[in-house]
Amino acid sequence: MLRYGVPSYRLPYGQLDKDIDYVFFFVSNIHYDTYVGFSELMERFEAVFFFTSLTESHS
Repeated sequence: MLRYGVPSYRLPYGQLDKDIDYVFFFVSNIHYDTYVGFSELMERFEAVFFFTSLTESHS
């Protein structure tokens, strides 16, 4: 979402790549298109990252 939704003059792609690599370094599992409830997350994890995106353009 950031790579395609934010212009490179506002968020340089090199910096974005570094930030993404930083997150993936600490993440052990990534689940895509998965439904989870808030209570389940609170019971099982100390920290959770939510990454969302738009499926359609609003412009």
